[in-house]
Amino acid sequence: MKFTKAEYLLQCLAEECIDVAHAISRCQRFGLNVKQAGINSTCKEQLAMEVSGMLAIVELICEEPELALADVFSESDDKREQAMVDKKKSAVLAMIEESRRLGRIA
Repeated sequence: MKFTKAEYLLQCLAEECIDVAHAISRCQRFGLNVKQAGINSTCKEQLAMEVSGMLAIVELICEEPELALADVFSESDDKREQAMVDKKKSAVLAMIEESRRLGRIA
């Protein structure tokens, strides 16, 4: 099976998201500032590296004409994109408060 460039980038993003999830798991299991045996960076530094890799792929995806994400997030529509980001942030902050109310977050 041959991928188009867009399909390839989407697969890369899926893999990068898995890497981010794995780095998050290590942070939670071992602690942010712990260096695991044989690894020269802390879990926090590893997480930063994985998030950077994911963001790089997201940028490539946004630039890919076949996906036409530039049409969704055009320069003239920055307010709409920011509104989507702000809405998601508000939803996550509301979920944090609900979890705090339920005693799941200190």
